[in-house]
Amino acid sequence: MLVIIQKYYWIVYALLLLIIVSCAVVGQPSGGEKDVNPPKVLSSVPENKSTNVQSKSISITFDEFIKLNSINQKAYFSPPLKHAVQYSLRSKSLIINFEDTLKQNTTYCISFADAIGDNNENNILQNYQYVFSTGADVDTMQIKGFVRDAFTLKPPQKSVIVMLYKDFNDSLPYTSRPDYMAKTDKQGYFVINYIADASYKIFALEDVNNSLTYDQPGELIGFLNQAVKAEQALMPQKRDSLTIAADTNLTEADSIYYIQNTELEEIFLFEEVDSTQRIVEFPRINDKTIRVVFKYPADKPYKMRFLDKEYPDFWVKEWNKTNDTLNLWLLQEDLPDSLLVEFLDEKDFLDTIKFQFNINKKASLGRGVSALESLSLQSPLKSSRKLDYYKDFVFVFSQPIDSIYENAISLYTSVDTLFPEYTLIDSTKRRLLIKYDWEEGESYQLIISDSSIYDIYGFTMPDSLNEKFRISEKEEYGTMKIKLQTEDKPYILQLLDAKDKVKAEKYIKKSGSYIFKNLPPASYGIRLIEDDNQNRRWDAGNYAKKRLAERVYIYSDKIDVKANWEHEVNWIF
Repeated sequence: MLVIIQKYYWIVYALLLLIIVSCAVVGQPSGGEKDVNPPKVLSSVPENKSTNVQSKSISITFDEFIKLNSINQKAYFSPPLKHAVQYSLRSKSLIINFEDTLKQNTTYCISFADAIGDNNENNILQNYQYVFSTGADVDTMQIKGFVRDAFTLKPPQKSVIVMLYKDFNDSLPYTSRPDYMAKTDKQGYFVINYIADASYKIFALEDVNNSLTYDQPGELIGFLNQAVKAEQALMPQKRDSLTIAADTNLTEADSIYYIQNTELEEIFLFEEVDSTQRIVEFPRINDKTIRVVFKYPADKPYKMRFLDKEYPDFWVKEWNKTNDTLNLWLLQEDLPDSLLVEFLDEKDFLDTIKFQFNINKKASLGRGVSALESLSLQSPLKSSRKLDYYKDFVFVFSQPIDSIYENAISLYTSVDTLFPEYTLIDSTKRRLLIKYDWEEGESYQLIISDSSIYDIYGFTMPDSLNEKFRISEKEEYGTMKIKLQTEDKPYILQLLDAKDKVKAEKYIKKSGSYIFKNLPPASYGIRLIEDDNQNRRWDAGNYAKKRLAERVYIYSDKIDVKANWEHEVNWIF
């Protein structure tokens, strides 16, 4: 009997212990509304906006436990400190320690952006700022505005630093850290609060190496050439006497009131470009072709001069439309091992390259370079198998053409078989125009027989070409008329597709009406570029030359172009 009692005693004891342990488990209460409120600041030591502060430690206490979100990357001091700041949590308090010696009579602002959230739901305390002064007063001025990409006018993809300097030395910002700073938000907006009443030199910088100086190739920069004056965050305004008289509740003491300062600076960000023309590459495309690629387009082709000795031209030369790419087709087999060639712009030296010709040496051809074995061509037809009614039918061959057999090209209509006329329309003999009076809406079949066209090396197409297509009709396209009112100066007026790719453009010099015809139905954007140097392309700025990026304007709305319809746009600056 005693054994049985002892047995049940241990079972009851185990059950009681399990109940006690279960009751002691701490968990989140079930049910109730989800916490959506950010943490609140209860107190701080020293108090926010304290004066005559000399402490190197700050404590900020919240009404709940908090978490820090990449605080070392998001939080920052203005003026910036030289040494790293230590952020730590102690119960419900954020502890900030730093080792820098603070400047005298200076207001400091710590901006936290979205680095502070509550511990449970990470509800963010947005844009909290802690301010203190080492002098007797807290500065209350500010400068704010937006940073935009100079070409797309979109906010920067990453947060950038906006920097203020009291000094106006031209070496800024290469060598000096800023006197004040702020970081942009996702919309490119910035505000630099609690700064001294003064005028400043202002920059925006994508600070790749966190040096707070413009010292890395590829860093984006933006600046204003004129000084920027700090403004009060709240601007005093005076009511007129008529307003006071009309409102019996107002007295002369109420004549002064305050409104939010709305002065916004606008800074355009760009990557400085080395404008020196040079040869970027000159790859060996195959054993018979060399391509020379230049950094920038040119007004006209460059001259070539042999440096070793004079040679007769042993290649066919072809420049592209923008004169930034040169194709060379070699005409001789017995070439020198190498050859130095100089390129000149008029009489000025541009660049020198060394061509390697001996194809028996691996180093001269490089990996992936193969021997030319056949002729190929590029068709003007797209996947829709449609030729725009206003375009010519032009084939582009991979090499210059030497001969075309008679009746090499056949054209079939719905009622007839023809041998259309054709002609090579360029000096290089690569572009073949098919001459025919195409009818809108009609279908055709064009056949090029195999072994009927030969290039300068004796290669031909291994197979025949069979192209079935239709000619589009004028009614399938729309028209856009842009009535532009702006300052008379050189501009580039562009139409953009959904991916901001240029679909059509015009070079203009004054206000007027500009018509874009034969537009496929689609949604188009409109961009206007101030072409200050009249080189027919957009140019970035250069800080050393105090040259801003060429100004870009983008029309506020997208224009939906419909078939057989004229759309009119009035754009006034």
